[in-house]
Amino acid sequence: MNVQVGNVISQELSELLKEYATSNDRANVVMISKIGTSTIRDVILRNNSVSENSIGPLLELIKASKQNAIDRINHANMAVKIFDDCLTVAV
Repeated sequence: MNVQVGNVISQELSELLKEYATSNDRANVVMISKIGTSTIRDVILRNNSVSENSIGPLLELIKASKQNAIDRINHANMAVKIFDDCLTVAV
């Protein structure tokens, strides 16, 4: 899945960013990059294509989203272990 200047992001990437990018992630990217909140929002919603100005912030948001996905996996794995421990003790 490529992100290219001049194209909108894929539907799949849009959905993943909506799920894994937090409002704090978006705010941090906007603060650091000096692009407007509406710019990154419109790229995520596929209302605007990726531009030279938005590619860097978008890639930073993708990195943050990836970390959020990893954190969720780790949290879920911990939950499974706790549940397994509870079920083992209960039997």
